[in-house]
Amino acid sequence: MSVAPSYAVPPMLIVKSDLVKPLKALAAFDTKGAPYVGVQLVEGQKPLFYRSNNDGIVQSKDYGLFPTTYVSLSHFTDVLKSVHEESIELSLNERGILRLHGVSVGYDTTAHVHTVSEGQAGIKHHDIGPRTVTVSPQTFAGLDVKPFKLASPPVVSSGKLMLVTDRSAIVMWSGERLTFLPKNLSPREPFLRMVCGQDVDELVLTENGYWGAVFGEMVTYTKGHILGKQLFDTYNAQGIEVTQLPAERLLTGLSSAVSLLDDTDRVDVDPKLGVIAKGSFGDNRTSLGETGDWGRFGLQARTAKAVVDALSQATDDYAILENMSSGTGPTSLMRLRRGAFEVNFRSF
Repeated sequence: MSVAPSYAVPPMLIVKSDLVKPLKALAAFDTKGAPYVGVQLVEGQKPLFYRSNNDGIVQSKDYGLFPTTYVSLSHFTDVLKSVHEESIELSLNERGILRLHGVSVGYDTTAHVHTVSEGQAGIKHHDIGPRTVTVSPQTFAGLDVKPFKLASPPVVSSGKLMLVTDRSAIVMWSGERLTFLPKNLSPREPFLRMVCGQDVDELVLTENGYWGAVFGEMVTYTKGHILGKQLFDTYNAQGIEVTQLPAERLLTGLSSAVSLLDDTDRVDVDPKLGVIAKGSFGDNRTSLGETGDWGRFGLQARTAKAVVDALSQATDDYAILENMSSGTGPTSLMRLRRGAFEVNFRSF
């Protein structure tokens, strides 16, 4: 069945890198987002894109009321990789299929992208509402969330952001600008993945509870949530300082241990022996120097990896070990804190 729209689009010549960047932003938006995206070929502009999921959208700044073609994002990305020429001509064939034609001196490549009708694309539109709050574009500067896969939505409260990872580790990050955010409306993981580590031009909240950001030629809006405050309060409690550990040495030891072990294997941290990874052929140890007299603790290798990924984003000389538990038992809730980052985990 033809998916040809009722309009003609003149062929558009574009540099390949001008396609790669927005497609990466669309893919980064949500690994579980809609598989199809809207593409608008507008004369005098670069191609315009739109992608949605159940909670929000990401789109080109000028995406609007132009004729739209709906294509598979993954197939578009694969097809683009197969076209090795740097100059690419985009057009629609007689059936409305998106066509890429790579041109270079003496050679050319032609490829077609899986194209569907609007009804097949499953594109979701959101009632975002007008902007009501503008906050600093640097609010999430200094935080990289890419190393973490989250087990529940992030929570912002009391000047901190909580990330519940899938590695039995709760990462907390303090940011001065977080204190100026409206209460009881936290961002979702796809939004953080879009704005953290990016040069953000604008950061806003809307009347209908969406977090919005403008970065480069793209705009994203994701509906906020009000979940997780009770869990946040649990992990935002005051701890009792146990000792201070040389941060770089600790992270070196944990990194070495993780590289030798499976995710669920045990890593031990001991005041005299340092970081210990017990393998099939004996212990591998990284000393921590003189750190006082305190109780040895253990954690899973995957949790140790979360500690490394979080605390390596800070630069303080020492990581502070805190005990978060009261009483005795087979496990204790512990915290390692360095600069603006802290990681809560169960020791055993």
